[in-house]
Amino acid sequence: MIDAVHRVGPYIVLGNHVALAHARPECGVNELSVHFTTLEPPVPFGSEKFDPVSLIITLAAVDADSHLELISELADILMEENHVERLSNSATRQEFIRLLQEMRED
Repeated sequence: MIDAVHRVGPYIVLGNHVALAHARPECGVNELSVHFTTLEPPVPFGSEKFDPVSLIITLAAVDADSHLELISELADILMEENHVERLSNSATRQEFIRLLQEMRED
């Protein structure tokens, strides 16, 4: 994926200072998983419109479909600019998880 970003640009930067790093099933993914990384300070990825990135979501998908519901939920949450900021500024893992759960329920 890093090579692809170097070749075609920061396609993993989706907006609102969020990047979606991902792995395909044929790259050795064993189970659907998602990981969140907050960056302090935020890091430029080369996206004029959405830099700097403050939140990286890493997604590992086992097939073409199993992750679609998860992606849809995340998109709904991250469409709100203040949600990205609040998640990025969370001080602990527990706070991040609590905020994410609250945002899912809204």
